[in-house]
Amino acid sequence: MTQSMTSEHWYKVIFEALETGGGIERIVEDISRNLHIPVAVIDAYGKIIVDAYTPVFSGNQKKTDEERQSWKNMIEQCYAQSMQQTTNGEYLTVLQRVGSEIWAMSAIFIKGGLEGFCITCHSDHSEEEIRSLNQLICRTIVAGYGKKDYIYTIRDSGAKQMLSKFFLAEDIMMEWPKIDESMYDTYMIPPYLLVQIDLKKEDIDHIWRIRNTISDSFPDALIYTEGCRINVLCVHVDSKAKCGEIVRFFRHLTEEKECACALSESFELREEIRVKRQMVYDLMRIGKTKAPETNVYTEYQYYLELICFCAKEQMGHLGCFSRELMMLEQEDNEKGTEFYKTLKEYLLMGNNVNLAAKKLFIHRNTMVYRLSKIHELLQIDLNDPEVSKRLMMSMILRDLPK
Repeated sequence: MTQSMTSEHWYKVIFEALETGGGIERIVEDISRNLHIPVAVIDAYGKIIVDAYTPVFSGNQKKTDEERQSWKNMIEQCYAQSMQQTTNGEYLTVLQRVGSEIWAMSAIFIKGGLEGFCITCHSDHSEEEIRSLNQLICRTIVAGYGKKDYIYTIRDSGAKQMLSKFFLAEDIMMEWPKIDESMYDTYMIPPYLLVQIDLKKEDIDHIWRIRNTISDSFPDALIYTEGCRINVLCVHVDSKAKCGEIVRFFRHLTEEKECACALSESFELREEIRVKRQMVYDLMRIGKTKAPETNVYTEYQYYLELICFCAKEQMGHLGCFSRELMMLEQEDNEKGTEFYKTLKEYLLMGNNVNLAAKKLFIHRNTMVYRLSKIHELLQIDLNDPEVSKRLMMSMILRDLPK
């Protein structure tokens, strides 16, 4: 079949699909079936909206490592090239050979915003034909979107994607995005709560499942993924009940998905998002060091450690009473005592003997005995408020990740 005949057939199929007046699923399924190629449409997060003709992309069969990596590479390239146009005004199409087939991916732009991607699978077309066909299908999706009887919305607008990347990516520009203030009012309603999720390995399928789970539960949230990390900005967190709902959701998510998460307290100003993003990053490091057996770390829970972590950049790990604390550690190492741990829990419990003894699972008399030995060894008044504050902060500073 000649190229012109092929193109004529393509357009016949396209027009017939549009004339049906159906939604996105019907249009894509008709195109896919009549052109005899698998076609998929995904949103900007990678969630599959339609996978037609032969379910190559979302079928029940387990994807190979090559397929998963190809999928990931194509999306990354499409994001990187999404604003580059060819001389004909078309957006670039990414091609990837997977086994004996070629996968093609093109970005879908609606009203100037990146809304998702169209993917096709080919075994008997040239690369030039593949690019032309993929871009034609993209234009069809955009055209169908404008029909009055067309019932379809892609999950997030291009503006929301840009805001997600700007506020939540590690490598960000220094100026605010030059978009209309109404976009902030639409997508970034305060108060906010920031969450970081760390996965054990970079599995693109696993990452997308988690992202979609989050987006289904919190459709207004901004979400951005980098490697094994997912950053989430929950918006309009306007009550303690909403905060509690978010914490419970992510606690359950970490139990199910075998990942860890760090959560900030709620805050009001969008100018604070960058600071909070760094804070939850530090919080994750602290939590994994201090409590590796748990998976959820909150700003409230590790607030003192976070303050000391910031101070560590300038001070190192040595604070007040460093000589005395070294003496305690040496005593524990030489004689098998637990004076250092005992003193720290006593200070963290507000110098309350009963609470500290309960936390350490020891008798109150044992606690009193240990404190007397610590006082005898260090020759400082543990109940002096100023001494207690300095000792506590110094011990927290010493115990932070190196």
